[in-house]
Amino acid sequence: GCTHYGADGRSAFSAFSVQPVDTTAAGDAFAGGLAVALGEGKTIEESIPFASAAGAISTTREGAQPSLPGRDEVLEFLKGETNYEVSTTFFTGETDEQRKQKQDL
Repeated sequence: GCTHYGADGRSAFSAFSVQPVDTTAAGDAFAGGLAVALGEGKTIEESIPFASAAGAISTTREGAQPSLPGRDEVLEFLKGETNYEVSTTFFTGETDEQRKQKQDL
């Protein structure tokens, strides 16, 4: 998982469930995935799931460089994920759900 602290609050991103084999390049894959998504103009909140998916995929293979996934592989992996969760707590103490309810009033 990953936690991002921004100007408005904290967002917690869940980890993807995979069967890890070797975690050697997981951090490098995450950093590379984050750079790719941000470089494509995505927001940090949109980029973190892409980065997390890249890191998760890399743990399912042996070695460092051979375990790094390509962009298309990450996108395909994300298509199949339905249990990914993001929870936000704003610095006001409100959760994302509370803020949405307030906006709907």
